[in-house]
Amino acid sequence: MIPSSKTLELIKQERVFGIEEHEGKLYLVEKCDEYFAVVLTKEMCEDLAEVFKSLAQKL
Repeated sequence: MIPSSKTLELIKQERVFGIEEHEGKLYLVEKCDEYFAVVLTKEMCEDLAEVFKSLAQKL
């Protein structure tokens, strides 16, 4: 299961990328249709670091 994250949800909503799980494998999936950008704050970077740390522990 992919951890809950406000930052990850924002990035998904802004159509940057998402993380999906299929048949026990994790995928980083492009979501954009055109140019995109999300300004990251320190807090957002820390949040994403926790998400990826959690995912790494599951592999």
